[in-house]
Amino acid sequence: MTMNTHSYKTVLVILATLLLTIGTKAQKRQKYEYMRNLPVYADSLIKDLTYPLAWGNSPITDFDEWRQSARQKVFDCMQKSRYVCHATTP
Repeated sequence: MTMNTHSYKTVLVILATLLLTIGTKAQKRQKYEYMRNLPVYADSLIKDLTYPLAWGNSPITDFDEWRQSARQKVFDCMQKSRYVCHATTP
């Protein structure tokens, strides 16, 4: 018994649909990985933030000098948007 072209294409479409469905279900995240619309691991990421150029965390004590340094870092980060801009103290 041979399959005609129409039924062969139908079987291929059904198989492709099943494969795509199985693949997309495997990529979906489970509900328990989120809490309050944030990933569960967000708290550990937030704890790692140190903000070295924040006023009070920076070793610069003169406010005008700190403001100039912080603004320059912001402008540097805006210009290098394709690169990661790490905050460093002068």
